[in-house]
Amino acid sequence: MRPTVLVVDDSTFMRAAITRMIERSGQMRVVGTARDGDEAIQQVKTLKPDMMTLDIEMPRMDGISALKVIMREHPLPVLVLSSISVEGAEAAMEALDLGAVDFLCKDLQDRSLTIVNIEEELVGKLSVMVKVRKPLRASAPGGAARLLRSSISMGRRSLTGGSIVMVVIGTSAGGPKALQEVIPYLPRELKAGIVVVQHMPPAFTKVFASRLNEMSPLDVKEAETGDRLRPGMVIVAKGGYDLRFHRRGSETIVQVCDPCPDRIYHPCVDIAMESAVKIYGCRVLGIVMTGMGDDGTKGLRAVRDSGGKTFVQDEASSAIFGMPKSALNDGPVDKIISLSQMSNEIVNMV
Repeated sequence: MRPTVLVVDDSTFMRAAITRMIERSGQMRVVGTARDGDEAIQQVKTLKPDMMTLDIEMPRMDGISALKVIMREHPLPVLVLSSISVEGAEAAMEALDLGAVDFLCKDLQDRSLTIVNIEEELVGKLSVMVKVRKPLRASAPGGAARLLRSSISMGRRSLTGGSIVMVVIGTSAGGPKALQEVIPYLPRELKAGIVVVQHMPPAFTKVFASRLNEMSPLDVKEAETGDRLRPGMVIVAKGGYDLRFHRRGSETIVQVCDPCPDRIYHPCVDIAMESAVKIYGCRVLGIVMTGMGDDGTKGLRAVRDSGGKTFVQDEASSAIFGMPKSALNDGPVDKIISLSQMSNEIVNMV
């Protein structure tokens, strides 16, 4: 039996378009639709769908308000539809915090054109979400988001003086929530630079970097050409572009590059890892975390071949095990690590 989907959007056009795309795939079945958050809650209770697409901006009850209720009372995998804007990015980040698995952008300025263009991505994300073992529940109050930047210090863990000077973390679906369980728990005194390559659209990575910066003792920022990667700094790759590095004297300089045409994802994990290895060789730690697809597989191979260290997130703590599984199928990794232990393991390698 095909998995069932509930489609939630205030636009009649959007509901019909999304329904057609899902049904046309032959992989899933739309079991119902809803026009606002109130209807969505009732339909989830009545129809018990396997997953749901959820618009953010709706009358009466918006998507965020509905998601709070649904994840508390009837949790299920949710794909959020968001506008491509700073406001849309902030709403999508909040939805992920509340337990949504992933998001998909829609351009409200030209709906008919964009809806046609997103069909492959929509179906791809939903088909992977079917395999999610359980939805991502909302973060508990008082979690990482409420940490003070000065509250994590060397006293909470010991640095072992390893050889790693650059850490490159690649992730996709489930990554924003997972990274909030890692980056804020790294100490200010960390003697390595961190690069985060999270699959996100252009408007989203700056918002995400800002959120991580507020939560973390480390300095976190969206990548800009000319940035100097230094110990205790986290660079978040800019959405829609690729990230490379070059040496200038003793410094490592960030380059935000036009997207490479032969790669699917931008920012691309493989490109960032391969570029890091060219500078630091065996002193790179490559990490692939939750996400769909195979980006990061070639990157970890490059790290491994250079003598660097490689980690992947374990299946039990991954929202979607696609990227870690692909990396494991490609060759051995040094460690398979639970999300709860990832920050400690990073510290132990530096």
